[in-house]
Amino acid sequence: MTQNLRACLMAFALFFVTVSSFAAENIFDPTRDSVKDLAAAEIRAKAEHKHILLDVGGNWCSWCHLLDRTLHENPALTSALEKNYVIVHVNWDPDHENQAFLSHYPKTEGYPYLLVLAADGKLLHAQPTDALEADHHLNAGYNQSTILEFLIKWAPVK
Repeated sequence: MTQNLRACLMAFALFFVTVSSFAAENIFDPTRDSVKDLAAAEIRAKAEHKHILLDVGGNWCSWCHLLDRTLHENPALTSALEKNYVIVHVNWDPDHENQAFLSHYPKTEGYPYLLVLAADGKLLHAQPTDALEADHHLNAGYNQSTILEFLIKWAPVK
């Protein structure tokens, strides 16, 4: 392999790792339009016979990152999520409180906060995530079986 080709491949690999890392750390985008995101999710959820899972949180939130990682690193959780839900990340931070959008739903009791919607956008359930935690300590994380029970309980009847 030529030295130039090797350098190009290394640069590409470094770029990919950097972009992937950035994407994983920036789950919640304050520039997104939650109304438009929900409208798109409703179309997709109707077509795929799924519910919508609004994940309200922020990039500043350690528990929010941990929940996202837990949902995507456990195959059973990932499968239940992908089979039954269209997920929409709704940003909340002190500079972007998303009040107009979130005013249509129950007041959040901390972050992350999950809202299960029918495909037409009707609220089915509001879920504080502290009930999904293993023992309320960040290092213990989330109780994966409790999350799976939640995802199955609120999945659409097919």
